[in-house]
Amino acid sequence: MAYTYIGIDPSKGAEDITVGSSTTSKAIELRVDTAKITSRAEITALVSLLKDYIETVPL
Repeated sequence: MAYTYIGIDPSKGAEDITVGSSTTSKAIELRVDTAKITSRAEITALVSLLKDYIETVPL
């Protein structure tokens, strides 16, 4: 399995997003299994579902 990690820290902008093949050690990190997810459209759709969930339930 291959993973791509995308991370960002609080109070940062899009220019501070880090992408790599290992953990970014950021406050928020998304790990994408590139063996299962093969398109940006699929990633975007799934992240949108996560966003909707985060906005509607207490954490």
